[in-house]
Amino acid sequence: MLDAGMRPGDEGNRREDPFYAHFPQLKTLLRDGLLARGSGKVLKTYIENSKFMSQWDTDMRYSKGNAIRPEWVDQWREQARDIVSAIGT
Repeated sequence: MLDAGMRPGDEGNRREDPFYAHFPQLKTLLRDGLLARGSGKVLKTYIENSKFMSQWDTDMRYSKGNAIRPEWVDQWREQARDIVSAIGT
């Protein structure tokens, strides 16, 4: 996000600050912020993909283990590796 020109906001507005957000809100905040700035080409490619981190939500931490499908975990792992690799280049 820093490479895309985004900066953390003040502490009083963390609800709208992508640096403190979680999926799925993070995806929306990044998309809106990157589109407005016209920057972050690599990150934008992932954020605009509707399949990127689909099904992921912080509410899962309270769900039963069998509510989270193994194929979702495999997909999230692969997507996380891909984006970290792409951003690092």
